[in-house]
Amino acid sequence: MSRQRHGLNAPFSNQHRVDRKRAVRLFLLNRGVTVFGFSPQIIATRERQQSNFELDHYRRDRVDLRFVRQF
Repeated sequence: MSRQRHGLNAPFSNQHRVDRKRAVRLFLLNRGVTVFGFSPQIIATRERQQSNFELDHYRRDRVDLRFVRQF
């Protein structure tokens, strides 16, 4: 979780702009499966940002596939 206060006012407002962001990540790694010495890793991310500036108010879901080198 993070909170960021900006020095400038939010557009069309007399309040300072404040953003609140929350990110949750889930990592899955299977070292039992290898492809040329690399193991697959899946990362699921859910982000949500709330702001008093309406254009920076969003929710995002993302899935990444990575290959991690085994030692």
